[in-house]
Amino acid sequence: ELAAKFPRRSVEILDWSDTHARVLFRVTGGTDPGRVFVYQRLEDLVVEIFQSATWLAAAQLNATRFFEFDAPDGAHLSGYLTWPAKPRLDPPPLLVIFPSGFPGKAQPAFDPEAQVFADLGFAVARLNHRSVAGVRAEDVPALRAAVDRVSVDDARVAIEWIAARNPDRPFDRKRVAALGRGFGGYLAVRALQLQP
Repeated sequence: ELAAKFPRRSVEILDWSDTHARVLFRVTGGTDPGRVFVYQRLEDLVVEIFQSATWLAAAQLNATRFFEFDAPDGAHLSGYLTWPAKPRLDPPPLLVIFPSGFPGKAQPAFDPEAQVFADLGFAVARLNHRSVAGVRAEDVPALRAAVDRVSVDDARVAIEWIAARNPDRPFDRKRVAALGRGFGGYLAVRALQLQP
């Protein structure tokens, strides 16, 4: 019900009443850092409670777009691409950010860190793990044997896909960096080793 009211946005349920007549939820997406609403189901009424980071105007933020595609092996890959509004280099370097956990959850639509990196002139690709929507049976052996190689290969495929689908916005293919925290940090180091 809530996702239908907020198309192309991420809806996260925060809490609800005992009867589920009222639902507290957060909506994020694009350049919107987030808003919190109450949904009164009986009246079909949505009331905004507050906005996150009201000092951030959408016009000041870098454009962020969700992407998804099927990899050559059939896995469904997705993530977000944040493009610098004012690139310092032409074409800008690409920063690939690996998710911190495994299997982890999907990246949020709005990420303040991606905005900071885009302000510094990077195109930022934040990747989801291929298993974020559930693990396919055919992926299990590869994930058990070398989850790091699968994730690095997925990043390489995503870079190729982004380059092919955005010819009007090229990035510097010789300046691609990787970043992550926790398990994502390990993947960033492995990406340097496996795909220097």
